[in-house]
Amino acid sequence: MQEPHFMLDIEQRMYADVSGEYRQGLLRHLQGLREALHKKRRQLHDRATFQEIQAACRAVDGAIDTIQTIWVKRDGK
Repeated sequence: MQEPHFMLDIEQRMYADVSGEYRQGLLRHLQGLREALHKKRRQLHDRATFQEIQAACRAVDGAIDTIQTIWVKRDGK
């Protein structure tokens, strides 16, 4: 039995992004989030809030790393 293959909207957009404009815009947005989180992390917070900010920083950093390493194979290239 063949397992279903689900494609996320972001994955579909990455495949359709011939110019790389979507990818670059996504990276700019994520880098803006990272900067905002790093600023917030430098402020005083209770332990739970600081841990949430740390987790969000790791998630955004992971997303940036993933988007930077994605290579969408184009037909004929």
